[in-house]
Parts: sequence; C-alpha cells; structure tokens
Amino acid sequence: MTLHLATSIADREGELHDKLTQILPALLTRFGSFSAQVTQETDQKVVSLLGQYLAVMDQLPSNVDHIGMHRRRSVELALSSSGGQGTILYIDIDHLLRWFELDVVELDRVLGFLPDYDCSVIGRGPLSMATLPARLRETERWVNHTFMLAKGFPWDLLMAARGLSVAAATLIVTQSQVQTAGNDVDWPLLCVKHGLSMNYVEAEGLTYQTNRVYAADIEDNEDQDLGTWALRVKLANQQIEAMQAYF
Repeated sequence: MTLHLATSIADREGELHDKLTQILPALLTRFGSFSAQVTQETDQKVVSLLGQYLAVMDQLPSNVDHIGMHRRRSVELALSSSGGQGTILYIDIDHLLRWFELDVVELDRVLGFLPDYDCSVIGRGPLSMATLPARLRETERWVNHTFMLAKGFPWDLLMAARGLSVAAATLIVTQSQVQTAGNDVDWPLLCVKHGLSMNYVEAEGLTYQTNRVYAADIEDNEDQDLGTWALRVKLANQQIEAMQAYF
C-alpha cells in the first residue's frame, strides 16, 4: 500500500537546508506524495528546495500555540494528495531526517507496519529516551504518565509521529479541535474514542535535537536557559489540558 508523507517545517534560519539536500532524494522514494505545512518565516532557500521535490505546500504564520493546527493542515494536504488511498505518515521533518540517518533499517521496518492499523503511535525506545535533554525528559514524563493513568497505555506520545489510515486522517481533519501541541495526545485519543484500530511501536532511531544542534553537530546547552524550560512546561500543560476532554 502506498505511503504518503505529511510534515510541518519551521526553520527560520535555514538550518535544515543542507540535511534536506543530502537526505530528501533517497528518503522520498518511500512515499507516493510529500505534503508540507511550512511556516511563513521559514528561510526561502528551504522553501525553494521543498518545491524542487514537488511538495504540496501551504504556509501559515509561525505560532507556538498553533502547532497542532499546522500539523492538522499538513494531514489535510496529504489526504488531498493521496486521492483517498494509502496510509499517511505524519512526522516533524527534523525527526524524520535524523531517523533516516541513524537507523534506516528500523525506519523501513516501522513503515511496513503502518498500513495494518488506523492509527499507529510511534514512540521512542529506552535508548532514545536516555539521550533526551533534561528539559524534555522532566516535562514529557508528566504527560506520558498522565496518559497511562487515564487510558492504561504506557506509551511515549510526544514525538508527534503517527501512521494514519484515510479514515483516521479524515477523522482528525474534520473533528480535532486542538490547535496546540496537545494534538500529540488528542489525535490518538480521538481515534480510540471512535473505535479505530490502534498500534504502538518504539523506535530507537527516533531522537530529539534542536535544528541548530542537529545541523551543526554541536552539544545541546539549552538546559541552562530559563526560557527553554518555560516553553517545555507550557507545552506539557497544553498536552495534559487536551487530554482532559477524554477523562
């Protein structure tokens, strides 16, 4: 069954340009179409590069409180591109680039599972979790633990990687109202509520880095910054708030 890639991209400084140039040609052979929601502030050289690979694009203003809306829009674009056929992978583009580089065999294995379920949540394995900077490790565990208490699933939900059938993608596009990063929990909970088939798989190659750290291959030092901690606490609160509609 054909896979379709949906992603969102926010890269004001163009830090991902070289990685995209190196990796996209081989990566996109796995997908029948490529749809991207790109922030209006993203560097033009990145936007132009995406255009070369026939991405179906839309652009919206950057807004940390509209992460879920941007992701939902990318799924909507992918639905249109797919012609109502196949399976959609939603994943943030930087996560996908790193996964391809770190463990392409694992990536291909997971992609093979996606057509078997309406909604596949792709989380991080223990080795990947161990590499998280403290600001993510300490805040994201609240969200995953709350989800486990609410639904009994010991899943890592917070890499925003989802395999979606046409039915699941349509449900999300038409019924999800969550505009924030709370979509991490809202989308799978919405699918559970409507009785769609669910799967969970862990991936060690699915890792977190900021664009700057990833592109320049430097050490992450943002755990020393108050603002980055405040942002992560805010995002965790948005995700727990989104869960409350399902309690």
